[in-house]
Amino acid sequence: MDENSILSKYSRSPKIYLALPSKGKFYAESPTQKSGTGELPILSMTARDELIFRTPDALMNGDAVAEVIRSCVPLISNPWDVPSIDMDSILIAIRIATTGEELKMDVSVPGTDDTLEFSINLPTMLDTIKGKEWKDTFTYEDLTFTVIPLKLKDQNFFEIESFETQRFIKIMQDEGLTTEKRKELVQQVLDKASINNVDVVAKQVIKISNNDGEETNPAAIKEFLMNTDTKMFTALREFLIENRSQFDIPAQTVQVPSHLVEQGAPETLKVPVFLNNVNFFV
Repeated sequence: MDENSILSKYSRSPKIYLALPSKGKFYAESPTQKSGTGELPILSMTARDELIFRTPDALMNGDAVAEVIRSCVPLISNPWDVPSIDMDSILIAIRIATTGEELKMDVSVPGTDDTLEFSINLPTMLDTIKGKEWKDTFTYEDLTFTVIPLKLKDQNFFEIESFETQRFIKIMQDEGLTTEKRKELVQQVLDKASINNVDVVAKQVIKISNNDGEETNPAAIKEFLMNTDTKMFTALREFLIENRSQFDIPAQTVQVPSHLVEQGAPETLKVPVFLNNVNFFV
């Protein structure tokens, strides 16, 4: 907008500043280096941004998340390049800038027909991720794997693949399928799952080295992982899962009212928090 316009003073301005868990590593163009302070300014969502989050196709293909990050975190020039370990913090920060520090959620109470509403303090949630460090090497016998987190682009691809797999599984439940067709679908699901299982690991390995040298060619790394010993592959995959999980939002403990406890409900509930784009910004 033209700075001379009478409307310029009403333009969005940063509501909060966010220190990325990654500290700006793993980006092709680090946003923290542009900020000068190491923290990114976060703007509130626009009406257009909220509309994007209500568009099913944009949610499915990941465009909604990418577009909202581009709008609300201007120092991130390429949202598809955001590492997965930064995603929760960025979405929480955008939510705080847009609607405030409290997030209300509902949970069904076991042993009753009731649901319980509770509030989560989002800045406190952000604090649980601070100070975490991505471990960028994993050693198995004489091999050292240098690893990075999945990027939004890759993470979104694998989520779509997972959705397609679930779709195939539902199709297989059709009683009208012939035995031959069912076997064909089962094989397709197994093949896709096997390939994706390797791909999701291969996307996070950028180098394999030992005393004789190193390999950085992505095709060679993927081929190695496809044909390596299952114990080595499983150990690497579990390391990556554990490495990523330290950046997850911890489950929330919710106190159950006494009158529901008297009806058979537990005294407390552990509620996992998933940042569902469909309702997180509503």
